[in-house]
Amino acid sequence: MMNMKRKIIAMLISAVLLGFGSSLFANATGTVHDSYDALLQKYVKGFGFDYAALAKSDADKKTLSTYVDALEALNPDDMNRSEAFAYWINLYNA
Repeated sequence: MMNMKRKIIAMLISAVLLGFGSSLFANATGTVHDSYDALLQKYVKGFGFDYAALAKSDADKKTLSTYVDALEALNPDDMNRSEAFAYWINLYNA
């Protein structure tokens, strides 16, 4: 049961990342969403995120930092409402 909940949460997060923001980030960041999605798949546990495990991985911390840098390079004022909403959710969650 818990595994199913984890999959549902990961799918919802991925939907926000890939559904709303795919066109927004396609040219600016390449496959950065794929890397962030992999982090979510790896560290989402139940209804939470395993921050302690992430903190032990220099490579994964670098991946997260690269994702945040890519988001910070964008201007949400240049986005439509749905894209800006996804942008702020993604930046907050990252």
